[in-house]
Amino acid sequence: MDIIAIPDKRITFYAERKGLEYGEQIPEQVDYIVRIVKSGDEKLGFGKDNKEEYSTWVDKRKKSRKLVIYKVIR
Repeated sequence: MDIIAIPDKRITFYAERKGLEYGEQIPEQVDYIVRIVKSGDEKLGFGKDNKEEYSTWVDKRKKSRKLVIYKVIR
């Protein structure tokens, strides 16, 4: 099963996956990274190779924040 890096533990509950919370650094063993970003600020910036797999607006009416999922490329 894939391990995801998450900014909020609630995401693992809804994703039904094992997750590791991150702050300044992403744990080495993760397969995916989940971020909630302000529109236009979607660069990962953690020094990892990655590929954007999925994104969606958190609030479709405001279009101010997106949930973005990256696959870690090793």
